[in-house]
Amino acid sequence: MVYRKAPPPARLPPNCIGEESMKPFFRARCFLIIFVSFFGIILLCGCADSIPPVSEATKVEFEGSLQVTIDWDSAADADAYNVYISTFPGALTKGQKVSNAAKPITITDLETGKTYYFAVTAISDLKEIMESEEVSYTASEKIGWLHLKFPQKEKAAQGSGKMTLAWDNVQGALSYNIYWSDKPGVNKDNGTKITDVKNPHTITGLKRGVTYYFVVSAVSNEGESVVSKEVSYSVP
Repeated sequence: MVYRKAPPPARLPPNCIGEESMKPFFRARCFLIIFVSFFGIILLCGCADSIPPVSEATKVEFEGSLQVTIDWDSAADADAYNVYISTFPGALTKGQKVSNAAKPITITDLETGKTYYFAVTAISDLKEIMESEEVSYTASEKIGWLHLKFPQKEKAAQGSGKMTLAWDNVQGALSYNIYWSDKPGVNKDNGTKITDVKNPHTITGLKRGVTYYFVVSAVSNEGESVVSKEVSYSVP
């Protein structure tokens, strides 16, 4: 009977990181394979790439993952609304426009910690007639909420008013001409002429707070008639 001296305990080579050496700075996955044969003991050792741990103070933030919902008061005579968005103050002049926005509207893909500026305009007859206050919002919550208000008194804007003019039809008339002015005593010579209109006719682009004066003439195969009696209209 032959006794062989027991082999010494297997030890990891110095370049292999084991569980005992897993310090807070690195982590590793190691393996050890032992082959026992007639020729002796063969050790195979390897380690996966070390992975630095995530510090407890590190916060992972995904830019563009936040959103804000914007609502606003309804404006008188408004047909639609535009929303302006900017990363600088002065959204109405510097911002990106969202046309014909339905309220409320949700703006997505906001960046964490970034400040955005919003404003809304009211539209009538395809023209912006009122501007809301501008509000700012710093994206810091999953869902934000803003409410914008229009001035209590509508801001006078050029081209924001309209009126419909109607008259008694003239027998034999093929069409009508309208003459208008912002001064009384309008006639064919001093009035602005709108040709070839039908009865009734809607006039747009009038300034709020201004009084306008109108006369109408009939056009037939025999030519243009004298003008009608003058009427006036003050745009509210």
